[in-house]
Amino acid sequence: MDTYKGSPQDLQSWVSGTNVSKANRLQKAGRVLNAPELVAPLFKLAFGPEMALSYKALLILEQVAIKKPIYILQSYHESLDKLHTITEHRSVRPLARITELMLLQSFQKKDPLFLDWFGDEDLKKMTSLCFNWLIGQHKPATKAFAIHCLYLLGTRISWIHPELKAVIENKYADESPAFRARARHILPRLS
Repeated sequence: MDTYKGSPQDLQSWVSGTNVSKANRLQKAGRVLNAPELVAPLFKLAFGPEMALSYKALLILEQVAIKKPIYILQSYHESLDKLHTITEHRSVRPLARITELMLLQSFQKKDPLFLDWFGDEDLKKMTSLCFNWLIGQHKPATKAFAIHCLYLLGTRISWIHPELKAVIENKYADESPAFRARARHILPRLS
């Protein structure tokens, strides 16, 4: 049941009722899509001290980003300096997916609204973050999103593709099937 009434305490309670079922995440995202003013408070929860709330807020924001990426653009951009503070594995995955969706809008769909938001410094931050996700001890889905993000960033920053290719080739044999599948998809584009 959707019980959010408007106060910060109600938002925390509402977010804490989120689970990994797709129906639940879509229902919560639907509420946010109907009330986009909830995006900023959800980002605040995502970067708050409670890991469970952070994870659940990011699950909701991920679904919002899939449906209407423009709704989260401003809050995502304002949070760029804090993205690296999300370190819990289950929270990093939806954050990596959100990052991928922001970059898809910018570099694949060439949405001018997104292109105008991300300057060179922003792209450097995103590049560093994605390389950390790729090289660090993260789950396969996070690494797969990082590979795609770096590929997209490399369409604008020339040094990324050779570095990405080297990292993928170096890690390929030791990584998961999901990593290798994404690598097989991206490697031919890096040559």
